[in-house]
Amino acid sequence: MKFDEAGYKHFQSLLRSNMFFRGFFIFWGIYGIVFVPLEVLLVLRLPNGWQAFILAVIAYFITWPLIAHAINLFYKKKRPYQRFGYEPVYSSVLFSRVRKNRFNSFPSRHTMALSAVAMVLLFYSMPVGVVGLVIAAWVGFSRIILSYHYPIDVITGFILGCVCGWLVYVIGAPLLFT
Repeated sequence: MKFDEAGYKHFQSLLRSNMFFRGFFIFWGIYGIVFVPLEVLLVLRLPNGWQAFILAVIAYFITWPLIAHAINLFYKKKRPYQRFGYEPVYSSVLFSRVRKNRFNSFPSRHTMALSAVAMVLLFYSMPVGVVGLVIAAWVGFSRIILSYHYPIDVITGFILGCVCGWLVYVIGAPLLFT
């Protein structure tokens, strides 16, 4: 399906009419970020797990608050629900409402942070890293379905996260642990 106004409105109608569809994508799109600490806890059990933990934390804090925030300072992009003028789907479990006044669709912070951490963990545990990258991609897709992001936001976030995670490992591991 093409992700244009009609595509987003179609997903909005599914989110409003099908509670399973809504709950599934809210879980992954909003709360999928909780898998970051779970992935790190799995890697902590490895012989060099504390190194993975330190580098994963560094990758997370470089991507989410630094890189994404720097991009958002210079590039403002409305989210799909803002552009097409409808009330976004949100969860009231942990968050009361989506902040509607923020124009920070690009890049997807969730996808970028998850892929950066997963990329670091990939160097310590291939299975955990691969699962982490799959989760990052799925969270990004879910955020498209929820109309928080355009596909280019998620793809760019995924690529930036992978590059950042790789750089943190390639530069950080020798600097910190040799």
